[in-house]
Amino acid sequence: MFSLINAAVCSEAGLASMFDEWVYGLPDRAAYMKHYIEVFGQRSLDRFRARSYYSAPANYGVAFSSGWDTNGLALSLGVDMKGLEQLIEEKGELVDVK
Repeated sequence: MFSLINAAVCSEAGLASMFDEWVYGLPDRAAYMKHYIEVFGQRSLDRFRARSYYSAPANYGVAFSSGWDTNGLALSLGVDMKGLEQLIEEKGELVDVK
């Protein structure tokens, strides 16, 4: 695609030809995709498709001033960090990534 653009910008006629083929000559996205596959192939298109990248769960924590009191207890549950981890572990949702 980039070599097509590079060749097109060398002259006004080349640029007009590229726009006619790739912009004005295609009525919608489906037509553009079909034309792209005809010119460059499905394999080329597949290189640009979004892929899933999975990661481990993350613990983003809670801001100290908003979630904990001065005694180190969670404001919403009234337990300390060890107690909070125990509650989470009992639910089966604690993931140790050490």
